[in-house]
Amino acid sequence: MFLVNASSVASPTYKFYAIGTNTVLQSGSSLSYRHSIGYTTPIDQVEVTVTNGVTGCESPRTVLSINVTDPPTLTISQSGSVNSCVNKIETLSITSPTGNFTGYVWSPSTNLYANSNGTGSLGSNPTTVYYKRGTTTVGELITLTATQGACTGTANVTFVVTALPIVTSVTATPTPVCSGSAVTLNGTSISIGAGTATLGAGGTTSTSVGGTFL
Repeated sequence: MFLVNASSVASPTYKFYAIGTNTVLQSGSSLSYRHSIGYTTPIDQVEVTVTNGVTGCESPRTVLSINVTDPPTLTISQSGSVNSCVNKIETLSITSPTGNFTGYVWSPSTNLYANSNGTGSLGSNPTTVYYKRGTTTVGELITLTATQGACTGTANVTFVVTALPIVTSVTATPTPVCSGSAVTLNGTSISIGAGTATLGAGGTTSTSVGGTFL
């Protein structure tokens, strides 16, 4: 934004011109002009005049300049589309230097928590948060907005949350079985996508099978 500090002029009209041209960007009583600035422009300029509303005389043009810099880099530990499960806790942390910005806001904060066990409300300017969602979704966008003076940076991640697989029944064949004999374990689940099923007593003796289980 360009801001003019003008001396007392009767009924003034302020004109903002594109630098070196007669193109009027804004004309009126406002002392400020909001101008879109490209990050690739190191110095942005406009020219301004003030016209006396009584005499109609317009002042010489004055050049106003703003130095333009790129916003600092902002990155987070997970980005793009991330697959997760209902009630699974996902960690989101800032991976770029935290000193690049002075303010951090994560939104929406509904499913974001301060503690690694998925509890606690977010405090001010958190650099690490924990995501946990209790229902499925085809995509929930989480946005981190960071500020440093007039500069703003954003980083995004989308969580696709699916239901947990459910084992509906487990059977052993034959039964009863004699000590030392082989037994076949059959597990039945709701229809899910390709994955891994583990059959066995705890984790002591098990067999993992990949595929779709119906």
